Amino acid sequence: MIDFSDISSQKTVVSKPMITYELPLSKVVQSLKKNTKIETAWEIVNLFLRSCTTVDMNTPTWLVLTIYTDATHDARCLVEEASCLFGKPKEWFDGLNNQFIWELPADELETAIRYMVNSQSCPVETQPKMRLRIDYKFQFIEPVTKEVLPGQEVLSHMAVFLKRNSNAMPEFCFPFAEIDSLLDYLNAIDAFLPFKKLDMKAFRLVKPNKGKTGNVIRKIVIP
Repeated sequence: MIDFSDISSQKTVVSKPMITYELPLSKVVQSLKKNTKIETAWEIVNLFLRSCTTVDMNTPTWLVLTIYTDATHDARCLVEEASCLFGKPKEWFDGLNNQFIWELPADELETAIRYMVNSQSCPVETQPKMRLRIDYKFQFIEPVTKEVLPGQEVLSHMAVFLKRNSNAMPEFCFPFAEIDSLLDYLNAIDAFLPFKKLDMKAFRLVKPNKGKTGNVIRKIVIP
């Protein structure tokens, strides 16, 4: 499989046309439906990934817990609790916040989500910024038959950020060359999509150039 990130960088030339969905750098993430509670946001993500993709929910490709603290937010209790669960964190100062970072194995997923859900009991005024990043790579499937869509030479990717007001960073690659085919599939999975809305300006048609030495990427208009 080809890594999605290789397409735009021209590291990998695709063999046939496909349509991608990726937000611009000025935006990157988009809100999840009903995202004010972590457990609800996670249920919505679960429904989408189980219904529309090949993902095994128990095996994320990346799992990272980060707690950000500053002078006005005391995170000692949360950091101590996370350290008891996951071990000693890496520490980093980004110029504004102290960061405590745990890169976790996939089998800590359930424990990490439970920790995030429990952290919501902290008062909003004093709770430090914290998030759990969960990454998955996958292929799209037909939601009814569960058959993998043919022609997916490029894996799609989604990074989920569970936190207060959870969101996600989608990098989707659909194995379609025609807008009508894409719309048919989007209609089929519409009830499962985890976002408040799709950005209809974020779709691109990617195809190899005539010499098959690079990719031609152009905006497409989705009605």
